[in-house]
Amino acid sequence: MRGWLSFGASRDIGVPASEAEIWALYVAPRFWSTGAGRMLWLQAKSRMVEQHFMSCSLWVFQQNVRAIKFYEAAGFARDPAPPKSFELGGRKLLEVRYVCRLDATR
Repeated sequence: MRGWLSFGASRDIGVPASEAEIWALYVAPRFWSTGAGRMLWLQAKSRMVEQHFMSCSLWVFQQNVRAIKFYEAAGFARDPAPPKSFELGGRKLLEVRYVCRLDATR
């Protein structure tokens, strides 16, 4: 398995029903920088459009520079919403929200 992507309607409070959300995206490390993540995104994007979503959002750890570069290259931009605090293994991490219009992404 190279990877997988899970999405559905946005779980954020107050967003329109026309907004999808990437719930999770995983690519096995040996397949990084091979186009596997981009292929997963393009397939998911196509399905989102088929399901009449107009935009897509996601939350990513602020410290995950590699993922942020990937999402920005795919057409996502940081949302001005404040970061969310997330605890993992006893460490406090911050998640930031990214969004894109589905008709305007690459």
